[in-house]
Amino acid sequence: MKLHKLNTEEYPTFYEALGAEKESSINEELEFIGGKKIEPAVLAEKYSHIIQNLILFENESQSVNNLDSLVGMFKLAVRRIVPAKSSEVFFFAENKGELKALSNDFDSSLLEVANRFHKEGILSVIFESKSSYVFPDLDSYTEKGTELNYLVFPIIRDNVDKGIFIIKSTISRENLTEIDKRMIQVLLNTTITKIEKIIYKQKLNSAYEELQIYQGKLSNDFRLSAIGELTEGILEDISSPLQTIISLVEVLDVEDTNAIEISKIKSQVHKINKTVGRLIRFTNLNQKSVKLLPLNLNKVVSDYYNIVKSTLDTAKIECVLDFEEEIPSILSHANYINQILTNIFGIIRKNKEGRSGIIIQTRYRNDNIYLRIITTIQLNEEKLKPELNYKIVQNLVKKHEGSFSIKESIDGGSTILLGFPLIRKIRG
Repeated sequence: MKLHKLNTEEYPTFYEALGAEKESSINEELEFIGGKKIEPAVLAEKYSHIIQNLILFENESQSVNNLDSLVGMFKLAVRRIVPAKSSEVFFFAENKGELKALSNDFDSSLLEVANRFHKEGILSVIFESKSSYVFPDLDSYTEKGTELNYLVFPIIRDNVDKGIFIIKSTISRENLTEIDKRMIQVLLNTTITKIEKIIYKQKLNSAYEELQIYQGKLSNDFRLSAIGELTEGILEDISSPLQTIISLVEVLDVEDTNAIEISKIKSQVHKINKTVGRLIRFTNLNQKSVKLLPLNLNKVVSDYYNIVKSTLDTAKIECVLDFEEEIPSILSHANYINQILTNIFGIIRKNKEGRSGIIIQTRYRNDNIYLRIITTIQLNEEKLKPELNYKIVQNLVKKHEGSFSIKESIDGGSTILLGFPLIRKIRG
């Protein structure tokens, strides 16, 4: 008789694959809950339920790209394992000074508990051990003991303490099995991977939007610079003969027969001279480097209006200025204000139909200078947000630590409101 050697290679059990050191130790913990032995059939049913829960969560969360939805699905999956009154995922802020919630709809009381654990050094112990812990909720303490407990799971990625997952539950330490904890940990690890993917995607989209904004700003700067370079020579060609005309008109002999005509010529020549002067100041301004200085908003808006008035007339946009006199100066640069106004007028021109009107107001309220642009054109802010003009204005106002909003009026038209705070943070 020939003897054949059997393949006796041992493979890790399912529980060992979950990270357990020994199958026997897990079975010992699993088979007893609250001092009572669990029947094999009940235990098998528990395993089946947990595995189905994992598969269900994976299928439901596969195509989710929203943090609130993903965290909500994760918390629901956890409630299928342990009775959770509430639960939250918290990440550390960049300076690790405190924990912050990932989702918008979170339990603020849990955040307070989590940050208290952090300040008291409890989380340091958890991160050092890299294990989950159960802490009694002392506020729920009665003669029979605590009615509620906190289950805390550390979130560690690439040996870096990222945050915690905390559960407020009626389950006690004695009734919480090892398999429950390990299944929650598996769910948590899967969820954190998905969360990081969403966060990285959001950062990438944000970086792309920033790139678009700066490309648009660069394009604006280039156009303003190009205007300056192209018109500089033309303005010099106009200025020289214009000065000659002005000098000759001033010395003309005024007779009764042509006094009216001469007066009209002088008036029109002086008008041309003022327009040329404004253009020269505008082109010189936009060729200089940007340096923040106290700035009178009324004057800058007025100068800009005088430059674009003919363009507005051609576009059939009637514009009225309504300034509050003697408003305080803001810390800015005329180039920034010109770019803001250029992009706002760009938004208005794109959305106008037929003749329209604009009122530009300035007001001083509560340590803020407000620039309000009231227009007869209907503007929907949500639809405008993806557009480059909107993003450029938003970015420039952000540089001023100000506010920017567009609201539709009930009786028609829209109001564009920009706020510039007088008190700003000190910047290098």
